[in-house]
Amino acid sequence: MKKLLLILSLCVFNFSNGQTAMNSAAGYAPDFTVSDINGISHSLYNYLDSGYVVVIELISVSCGNCIAHAAGTENSYLTNGPSGNNTARFIGLEVNTFTDSTAIANYANTYGASFPIANNISPSTIGYMLYGTPTYYVVYPDRSYTSICSYNCVEPTSYSIIEGKLNTAIAFWPPIPGCTDPIALNYDSTATVDDGSCDYSSYTIETVGMSFIPDTIICDVGDTLHFVLGSGHNAVEVSDSTWLAGGSTALNGGFNFGYGVTDYFVPDDCHHFYYVCQPHAQLGMKGLIIAHHPPVPGCTDPLALNYDSTATVDDGSCIIYGCTGPDITGLSVSSLIHDRVTLNFDNMNSYDASGVQVCRVDQIRIKYREVGTS
Repeated sequence: MKKLLLILSLCVFNFSNGQTAMNSAAGYAPDFTVSDINGISHSLYNYLDSGYVVVIELISVSCGNCIAHAAGTENSYLTNGPSGNNTARFIGLEVNTFTDSTAIANYANTYGASFPIANNISPSTIGYMLYGTPTYYVVYPDRSYTSICSYNCVEPTSYSIIEGKLNTAIAFWPPIPGCTDPIALNYDSTATVDDGSCDYSSYTIETVGMSFIPDTIICDVGDTLHFVLGSGHNAVEVSDSTWLAGGSTALNGGFNFGYGVTDYFVPDDCHHFYYVCQPHAQLGMKGLIIAHHPPVPGCTDPLALNYDSTATVDDGSCIIYGCTGPDITGLSVSSLIHDRVTLNFDNMNSYDASGVQVCRVDQIRIKYREVGTS
């Protein structure tokens, strides 16, 4: 989630200079409890702990921007609040000390605000930043939050923009893990949080106008890259210097796909492959393929019995002491013998009572040194 941001608007109040961004570096929204103009108490964390998303609007009922956004805020409340899908709670916080409850009630009746509004709230006291109104924060049940309006809430068109932004932010919860990259094989259009599962084992490169789409691909050695070229375009591998200069001289031994063909290329080594459309190279029609070696799972600990020198990613399979019998970690020689483990130094192995090899002696000696035994 984004950290709380400074929100600017055209309505600036006489107390703004004295406010501080108490949680500008925080990762979680501060808790607060307020009572609305009807005397009903509202606790942020109580709502969050109940699973609700909470929309906080720092508001001034006399502010023109707040009035302009009132319908959008109310519509979002009706959609997501108790009378709608019941996923969110809204709390209005009137920030002006000179506003009374009657003025708030008139605002609610005139412009439509059925969600609760508390009066005379100092944002800095409860840990929130305000440089103008309205300011919106959307807080999620895990205490993380985002803000609505990047710098201010002065929207050039209509209240529907704020309504849409609020609805989108509320709908983010709960986050849906998945692959969020549209070019991946397993792209999930419903996912809201990328979980690192994107599969790029096969790619398609097409020509759209004077561009290769996508123009840059990061893949593994051995992946398949399909070229689908328009009738006026080819794809020719060139040197890096030619590519940078916008040239079109083909690289000797590189791939070369003719005009309008559909073909594929499989990188066979870890390499940067530069290519262009020859007649349009000077117009910037070029692409780049960055091929990496795919990860090789295995045991990467040289002290393990099953160490794999070709492995690049440890998969947790290491057998550090090669033990299939009793646990010898931290035991002395006498306790090993007591536990029916015999050390056979003649053949440099150790065995349990049934004759099963459990540890190599050189590894046992290494462990003994760690516990102070020779």
